[in-house]
Amino acid sequence: MTEDKNASDKIRKASTKPGILARLRTYFFTGLVVFTPIAATFYMASSMINLVDETIKPWIPSAYNPDTYLPFSLPGFGLILLAIFFVLLGMITARAFGRTLLRYGERLVDNMPVIRTVYSALKILLKPYLTTATKTLKKLD
Repeated sequence: MTEDKNASDKIRKASTKPGILARLRTYFFTGLVVFTPIAATFYMASSMINLVDETIKPWIPSAYNPDTYLPFSLPGFGLILLAIFFVLLGMITARAFGRTLLRYGERLVDNMPVIRTVYSALKILLKPYLTTATKTLKKLD
């Protein structure tokens, strides 16, 4: 009797083992779950780089634009220039002249009803990041 029970348990265990199609389906969905965020990240990064390049490159003089003298397009050049611009703007703003200019600009924005609302909302949203950057700048000085 025990031999029959052991034999039936072995048959049951063998029948519950997933088949090749079930394993292939599992591998497919696992690969899809791994690939989708990576592909979405690359797609969004590529779209952002192209958007910035299309916006910035027309403002670059042709003597400095690498697309005029290189036989291929240089993606990300506009993004690099935008990053350099933000660094320079941050350097100017962190100094006394920049603070004075920023206060003047904020007073000007305070007189514009719709723009004042948008500016103050963005300022509130970005304040946690800006205070961290300010603390970092004070440590560097």
